Amino acid sequence: MDKILYFIVIYKIKREQSRAWQQLHALLGNDKENCIYVHDNTENNIYLAAAYNKGWQYAKQNGYSWIVLLDADTNVTKQYIDSVQEAVNTCRSETVFCPELIDDKGTLLSPLKSHGIDVAFNSGLVVPIHIIDKLNGYNENYPLDYLDYWFCYQLHQLRIPLEVLPVRLTHSLSVCDYSQVSKERYLSLLAAEKRFAKETGHERLYRIRLFCRLIKWILTGHKYIRETYCALIENK
Repeated sequence: MDKILYFIVIYKIKREQSRAWQQLHALLGNDKENCIYVHDNTENNIYLAAAYNKGWQYAKQNGYSWIVLLDADTNVTKQYIDSVQEAVNTCRSETVFCPELIDDKGTLLSPLKSHGIDVAFNSGLVVPIHIIDKLNGYNENYPLDYLDYWFCYQLHQLRIPLEVLPVRLTHSLSVCDYSQVSKERYLSLLAAEKRFAKETGHERLYRIRLFCRLIKWILTGHKYIRETYCALIENK
């Protein structure tokens, strides 16, 4: 049977405070000590890609065939664990699996169509280790933001399907409201958004979206109007 590593990234909390860890610890029973790996990213929060690469290397070195990526606050359920196990046991081709992620109000967050491809958030992804091998690991040019877009774009390029598991998980999205993110984080988002658009040939779409965002924020008095305007006119 293929071994599965559940890889949780925590930030400024103890592992026992992580909702994902608490639920996995309760659901996995005797297997929990051998298949849960918690990475504390407190000192290097912007380096999520580097954290995933550590999980990938750990999985390879310890004989795991699959890695399940989880944010600390993702709500893990028994149905999800069972769906992951069934998917892994019955998978006969190169496939990456994802759950549907919803917010506390039931709004679908992931997966969604974007830039002409299916994009799923990192949390909840069930990924064969050999697929990460093909990519030579996670791209650290996307240390945090747009890493999921980059990963799903690579799957699209390689014609590797992204299959949705028949389960929904509740997930807290840190950038759901831009007004609640720091200026440093918003600038990071802008840079990653621009880089992804340039690398995938969607620069025109990027500028249209940025322009629409700017108009909306001028009308609502958003605090990041200036930063958005500067990004729009940069290298025009």
